[in-house]
Amino acid sequence: MINRAYVAEAPFVHGQRTDPASLLARMLNENTWFLAVELNGGDGVASIAGCVCLDCDGQRGRIGLLAVDPAWQGRGLGAKLLRTAESLCQERMCCPETELEVVSLRADLFPFYERMGYERAGTAPFPMPSLLKQPAHMVVMRRSNCRV
Repeated sequence: MINRAYVAEAPFVHGQRTDPASLLARMLNENTWFLAVELNGGDGVASIAGCVCLDCDGQRGRIGLLAVDPAWQGRGLGAKLLRTAESLCQERMCCPETELEVVSLRADLFPFYERMGYERAGTAPFPMPSLLKQPAHMVVMRRSNCRV
């Protein structure tokens, strides 16, 4: 499902976004959670419609692999997953802020994250540069979890 959701990166990234071994390695990290939503597609078969990975260290929550199956996109599921991860980060882990990274070439995603309260806070190298078809970097976005 994650690789189907990240198909929008195909014009500038070779191969798949993740694999089972990488997911398992992340799942085994302390203070890391995967949140998933399972929905019935109308054919009586439930499947994972979306997920997000959250790493919390007590200072900052890091959101990753926010993905919604293309069949479920545009229905607010990504926003709900993001807000749920932020709440978990604030309420259970006491992290005052949440951070995520967006590939610089995904200009279509910046307005979504900005509407969700994230601001651009810097840049980082693309984590797997050998997969890039063209130059790109990560844009670090951050938001406060503190509600005033």
